[in-house]
Amino acid sequence: MKPNLQTKELDHKFKKITVTVNGESLGYDILLDNVTYVPVAKSYIIRR
Repeated sequence: MKPNLQTKELDHKFKKITVTVNGESLGYDILLDNVTYVPVAKSYIIRR
């Protein structure tokens, strides 16, 4: 699957953190602003 333009824009604007416990993914990714590292709106928390 090719990433679309919107996905590339998200990659440039945000850092993605995967939430894990003991090395096991909980299925959530949190997006942080790429410049300030402030968490972005709750709507940008990605459920896998």
